[in-house]
Amino acid sequence: MDAPTGMVRRWLDVLASFDFDVQHRAGMKHLNADPLSRIPNTEEGSAEEDSEEEVVHQLGLVELRKDSRLPSFPEEWRREQLHDLDLREVRRWVEDDSWPPLPIHKCLAPVLRHYWGLQGKLLLDEKGVLRF
Repeated sequence: MDAPTGMVRRWLDVLASFDFDVQHRAGMKHLNADPLSRIPNTEEGSAEEDSEEEVVHQLGLVELRKDSRLPSFPEEWRREQLHDLDLREVRRWVEDDSWPPLPIHKCLAPVLRHYWGLQGKLLLDEKGVLRF
């Protein structure tokens, strides 16, 4: 893939903050693949990439987006973020600009290390919702 765009580019940006090794597994051995692992590739030279909504529909993830348990309003997102122990800590880092120093970050849980890698990219919006 020479120059990924759209949703693939956004996923690559998120994954770039993780430290991991990619290991190939043949399809027959990869029994736990989820729909996101099966995103259809666009053909070489195709003029237009599918929109994110089209890919979501193709993968059968439409029902997930309609899940009534997912927050809909900024106040709900803020409340849920405050209830999540990891995100509560990250919110404190962003609010106080008090990120753990470099040597200490290695002692953090993996999810907190991920957010630590997003320093300077996270903010609290006008409604108090943590955003990327």
